[in-house]
Amino acid sequence: MKKVSPGEVILSEGYMGLPAIFVIKDGQVEISITRDDIRIVLGTLGKGQFFGEDVLVSSEPRRYTARALSYCELQVVEAAAVKVAMEGIPSFLRHMLRSLIQAAMKKDEQLAGHENIQRQSDILSCAHILALMGAADAPARAARREREGEPNLPVADVIRRIRDVTGHSRRHVAATLKRMAMLNLISLNNGSVSLDANADGVVSAAQTLSFHPTAIVTRAQELAKHNFDGRLQGELELIGLDDLETLTGVERNQLLKKLAAAEIAEDVFNFSRTEVLRFISEKGRDYFAKRQNRGQLESVDDLLYVDKRILFDVLNGVDEFDLAKLFQQISDKELLTKLYGCLSKSKREEIEKIVAQSDGGDPYEAEQVEQTVLEAVKALRRPPGASAQAAEPASPY
Repeated sequence: MKKVSPGEVILSEGYMGLPAIFVIKDGQVEISITRDDIRIVLGTLGKGQFFGEDVLVSSEPRRYTARALSYCELQVVEAAAVKVAMEGIPSFLRHMLRSLIQAAMKKDEQLAGHENIQRQSDILSCAHILALMGAADAPARAARREREGEPNLPVADVIRRIRDVTGHSRRHVAATLKRMAMLNLISLNNGSVSLDANADGVVSAAQTLSFHPTAIVTRAQELAKHNFDGRLQGELELIGLDDLETLTGVERNQLLKKLAAAEIAEDVFNFSRTEVLRFISEKGRDYFAKRQNRGQLESVDDLLYVDKRILFDVLNGVDEFDLAKLFQQISDKELLTKLYGCLSKSKREEIEKIVAQSDGGDPYEAEQVEQTVLEAVKALRRPPGASAQAAEPASPY
């Protein structure tokens, strides 16, 4: 019998140790293996289970580490005694027993390899898979008398194989291959991996990729050490204006005005999708729609923060047709409600009639009306005797 304390190592990977099988009488034991400096847990054993049976078929050092998770009592059965007992059973049963032990050893290796790939960076995982595919394709390349150092594999086959191993989506795998091409780990031939709006990888049947089969894993490991994969992933995540418009529901003209006024550029400077989605989640879509610099009048959106008495004086002095042109270009319902509320009943009804009969209006003419209204509001807000230049805050640009 052997008693061990929690955390105590019973068998150590890479060392011979005691040539014996350990039966767990009480407690729990963790079985783990190390691959590329990553500890991978193969399983946890409990009362009645055993480990160390590989000594019956191999004289090599232990393939894994066995560590006590709790106080354990172990029955130690020397391998020599088991081998003597095995000689007394039919040869067929001895063969079955050895085959079962070897099959379990092989499954542990496969599980360790698969779990290691899952824990690695996407690029390093793909590099390992490509290296295996390149090695498998070597005999076919030799038969075709192709250059052995440069496998040329169909991208569709590569994506399918990587998905089978990693479980990632087609879009995710295609994006990873694009990053690998940008890092010169692979070369994409006959075009590049393209993605459609439905989050599926669209790959031509003629599309292939090539790489150096012996160097790709080493280079990917070096890149992983310096986190080039993560940095490049961040760059690829930069969001375009079209996507920003879609995510926030705010028209691009309004977004551009807010960017020009430096209202959101500092908060979401890199405009990554994750940051935009975080701001939408925390602050709502209105964060991108409403003006932040309330003290300035730079666009019609700023009228939302102007006193209603000033708006009443300004708007009722502007022609109904001009106001209709302006109102048709405003998408902010809160702002429209406020502006309509600052009009006399007859003027409001007239503008609504014009808008209903219009085909959308001219944005250029609306911009001219916008400037007229803004200048009139600035004039009314200006203290008596103050110049226009002194009344307005200095532009940050």
